[in-house]
Amino acid sequence: AAGLAMGGYHFARPGASSADQQAAWFLAHLPAVGRLRPVLDFDAEPGDPAWASRFLTVVADAGHSPILYTYSGFASAHHLGATLGGWDLWLANYRSTPPAPPTGWGRYVCWQHADNGTVPGAPGVGDLNVTNDLPSLLRFAVPQPQEDQMESQCRDKAPTTASGGANRKWF
Repeated sequence: AAGLAMGGYHFARPGASSADQQAAWFLAHLPAVGRLRPVLDFDAEPGDPAWASRFLTVVADAGHSPILYTYSGFASAHHLGATLGGWDLWLANYRSTPPAPPTGWGRYVCWQHADNGTVPGAPGVGDLNVTNDLPSLLRFAVPQPQEDQMESQCRDKAPTTASGGANRKWF
């Protein structure tokens, strides 16, 4: 993985099967050891917040700490914050300055600001993300010294930005 942190990511298909069925499949395929918390990508129709809530609850009940990924317009159009605002949010919003969190969230743990970026050592283009809360994203299933080492490596390699300073982590 070119030294990049990895984790389980599930693209929700609410119209294809139940939240329980998709969560069970996701859990059965979730790596036993990961560096990032599991993520539910919830931005496909039908945008039923109860479906996403159930999926996240099943994953949490299995001992994980999932994150909800969605984009600002979808969160707003489907009033996701009313039901899902208690879950940590990874927000997609392609712009050059950090957006305000959608209604129902006071913050987000990660902001995807581009889908056309490049990363040294990784071929092609991909998503670019930033966080001010790396510990919230890193939930290691490995011994503590490796977790500290990984966070230190991320901190040491993180560029500073005019708007965020050195505490903003790019990945």
